[in-house]
Amino acid sequence: MILNILIGGITTICMWMTVIFLVSSKYQNVIEPLDDEEFALKECYGVGFHLMKLLRVNLKGTIALKMRKDAVVIYGEKYAEYYVSVYYAQRLTFSLFLVDVFMFLLCVCSPKDRLMMVVLMLVVLAVVNYYFIVLLSEKIKKNSDRYLLQFPNVASTMALLINAGMIVTEAWEVIAYEDEDELHKQMQITMEEIENGVSLKMALNRFANRCATPELRKFTSSIIQGMEKGNKELAEMLSDMSKELWHTKKQRVIQLAELAGNKVLIPIMMMFVGILIMVMVPIVTNMF
Repeated sequence: MILNILIGGITTICMWMTVIFLVSSKYQNVIEPLDDEEFALKECYGVGFHLMKLLRVNLKGTIALKMRKDAVVIYGEKYAEYYVSVYYAQRLTFSLFLVDVFMFLLCVCSPKDRLMMVVLMLVVLAVVNYYFIVLLSEKIKKNSDRYLLQFPNVASTMALLINAGMIVTEAWEVIAYEDEDELHKQMQITMEEIENGVSLKMALNRFANRCATPELRKFTSSIIQGMEKGNKELAEMLSDMSKELWHTKKQRVIQLAELAGNKVLIPIMMMFVGILIMVMVPIVTNMF
């Protein structure tokens, strides 16, 4: 009886907190600039921001600092802290939603199934929180793969344009605006920085840091070194690098195909673990 009252009380508190935080418009200005495709259900993130304030979440801890480092690569130094707070709010929002659902299920399920429900809730919460913690790192890996697949064409075109007599900034501008994929957007940012007075060397280094790919770092280093030696040597260096990149791209495509096959096993394993928990928990409960 007391346990039922306790579960009902916690459920009521959690749901009321969710409703109150959802209708609040306090963090609307913070959420508004977020991209709808990248941040699904962003309208609900005010819940997470309220929880961050309520729980006094520390954004200077080990996890937050790692996320900030990744955010700098994706969003730049200027917006890194903002996006770290958004990802924390996102994680807390979905965690509270899940707690609401599981607490409601605890209220309506039979007493003998409650232990199984609690174990399942803890497992799901752990998986969801882990997903949001590593989300930035996974985005960097995906972006790196995209850049690597798009990059050989850029290097080949750059070599041809410089060999035809263009200077680096002219060739960069021509290539940057010929497409709208991720790599070309990063090149456009670099071009905007140069137009705003940033030196070519610094802009190229920032480009390499944003892309966070060894091949692109080598590419920008080659351009910086080649500018000191002249266009002819720079064109030869880029041409040689282009050949290497096409080979690297072929190898990476093969690796990605193998990884895609392995990823199919993950949902199967998760289903197996879920079924195992559902079978084992009642058995263990009956033993006591």
